[in-house]
Amino acid sequence: MSEAIRTELRGSGVTVTAVCPGPVKTEFTEVAGVGGVEDRTPGAVWMSAEDIARHAVDGAANDRRVVVPGAINRANRPSPGSTAPGQSRFP
Repeated sequence: MSEAIRTELRGSGVTVTAVCPGPVKTEFTEVAGVGGVEDRTPGAVWMSAEDIARHAVDGAANDRRVVVPGAINRANRPSPGSTAPGQSRFP
């Protein structure tokens, strides 16, 4: 959806950047009733909300189409062009 909006707004002065973070350290897991998942997940995959926000703002400021914060998340994402045109690149 963000890619379609980005295309529609091209040249208008409005930009769209999709941010695709992996696991983020917030209170979400506790609120969702799955507390403790952080203890069962390798610490290297988790990022802070502040780090995600920094990557998002930097990506938007540089007119990036997609921002995938974290080396592990980037390594696990689909490669560009691996889907047919019109299909989502990110599930």
